[in-house]
Formats: sequence, structure tokens, C-alpha cells
Amino acid sequence: MIGKRLFWADAMKAGSILSVVLYHTNIMAEIKTTAYILCLPAFFFLSGVFSNTTYSIGDFFRKKTLRLLVPYVFFGVIGWLLWVVVGRKYGGDANTNQVWYFPLLGMLKGNVHDLVQNPPLWFLCCMMVLEWFYYGIRSIRSGILRCILYIGLGTVGCYGGIQGWPNGWSVLSAMIMLPVYALGGECSSWIQQESRTQTNTRLLIVLLASIAGITAAFFLNPRINISTAQVGNPIYFYISVAAVIGFWWSISVLIERVAGEMHSIEFIGSNTLLILCLHILMFGGIKGGLLICRVPLSFYETNAGSLLLWFLSIILLVPVIIGVKRYLPPLVSGRSPFIP
Repeated sequence: MIGKRLFWADAMKAGSILSVVLYHTNIMAEIKTTAYILCLPAFFFLSGVFSNTTYSIGDFFRKKTLRLLVPYVFFGVIGWLLWVVVGRKYGGDANTNQVWYFPLLGMLKGNVHDLVQNPPLWFLCCMMVLEWFYYGIRSIRSGILRCILYIGLGTVGCYGGIQGWPNGWSVLSAMIMLPVYALGGECSSWIQQESRTQTNTRLLIVLLASIAGITAAFFLNPRINISTAQVGNPIYFYISVAAVIGFWWSISVLIERVAGEMHSIEFIGSNTLLILCLHILMFGGIKGGLLICRVPLSFYETNAGSLLLWFLSIILLVPVIIGVKRYLPPLVSGRSPFIP
């Protein structure tokens, strides 16, 4: 462990955020589907593992909600300015009919379709809502009643997604992922103990079983999109979520035991909030910079171009992250669902 951090948790988040960035490229459909299956469940689960429901309501708002609301507004506004100046004239949004203030209204709605300037910000809305759900339910003493509420709200979220209910502020998405977050919260002590004491043989068994579950999800239930509350078959969906969590957890603990703590993984895992908020903006910067070097935008529609974009964005975000943490610490200070 580096300082007070848990390396296996950072490794889980690092693998997940790298999958997020890869998914947002134009990589081939099979890889894109796999990346999406892998990218989000661990974030929700770890957020629950390191949740804290002992705060007063005021402290909870300041220490949890504001930690997400501040970067949501800041990066949303920055993305909007870039969209107005550049995005409406070049690339996918060239010659769009959307009025200049549409992304600002989108920030008030908080769903992925309206956040055209930086779609991944929907996750911050989802997490804000989800944490309030969990904060309220966790105050109930009866464990059975809490489980009923977790499962019940998750079921309502899945049904609402199937029926096409509005998903303002990603409320349906939050309800769908509440059982996953709650699993981490209710089993926090157990998962941290198992990460220290579980044998390598059993970790390998979990890893192989998880790969089998992910493979089944790829073929049986590939059309999922948590941001729009589309989960396909709910039973298959939650099985795949459990498989993904098992995959990242087992492989992360094994990496820590076999290879030791790796600072590059720890850096990525400890800065997932900034990577989430900045990678789409970095995509635009890379495309613009290489366009000057006569690299056409069509290049990024290819697998080679997508992989280059993915790699360069991670590398170039390193100095940006260091600068933001040094000069804009309120954006990343304190605890968040990305920082255990």
C-alpha cells in the first residue's frame, strides 16, 4: 500500500478508466462492446466499499456532493466554451443546429444526451443521486429492509429504462446501480479482509469464472448502456456486473502480490476523476494538433487511429493532471467515488 491507499483498489479503478477512455474512441465494435462491459461496475462497487454514511446531512453535502458538483460544473462550463468556439465548427458537431446555450441547459438536465460538450459528466450526476439514495437507506437499522429497498429501487430503475422513462440527472441509472453500490457498502469490511487473506488459487478461480461470465455477457446481453438506463435482460446484466467486479478485483490483488505496487497504475487509479472529466476534451486537442500535421480526422475512425488516440490521451493527461492538482486543488480535494 502506498501511504494510506489500497493498491488493489487503485488497480481496479485504473483498469476501469482505461476501458472508459477506449470505449469513447471509434475502435472496432467487438472491442468497444467489451470495453463498455468492463468499464463501469468497479467504480460503483468501490464507491460503496469506501462510502461513509456517518456524516450529518450538512457534512454529507459538503464532503460528498460538492466533491462531485464542483468538477461537474467546472468541466461542463469549460467543455461548453470549447464546444461553442470549436466543436460546432469541426468534427462530429460541425454545422449542428443546436443553439449556443443548449449544453448549458443540458447541464441542468444532467443526462448523457444533453451533455454534448462532455458526455461522460453524466456519471457525476448519477453518483450524486446514488449517494443520496444510499445515505438515506443506510440509516435504516433493519438489514433485511435495506436489502428490499436496494433491490426494489434497482428493479424500478431497470423497468423504467425498458419503458423509456425520463432519466433526468441520471436518476434511473442511479437506481439501477444502487444494488451494486450497496453491495460494496454492506460488505466493505469483508472485501477488504478478503483482499488481504484470500489465497492465490482462489483468486485464480474467481478470475477464470469472471472471464467466463464476461464472455457470456458479451454474447447474451451486449446491448447495454447504463448512461441511458438500458440494461437488456436485468438478470444477465447483474450477473455480468458481478463478473466484471470479480475480474478486476482478482486480477488487481494478484498483480499486487506478484508484481508489487506499480506507481504508474497507482497514478492512473488515483486520478480517475480528472481522466473521466478531461479525456474527451483531450481527444479534441489531439485531433486538432495532429490536423495541423495533416493527419485527417478520418484516421480516428480506424482501429489504429483509435488506439493512438487512446494512448496519447492518457500520456498527455499526465502533465495536465499534475497542473490541475497543483493550481486547482478544490477540483480534486477530499474523498470522491474515485478516491478511496
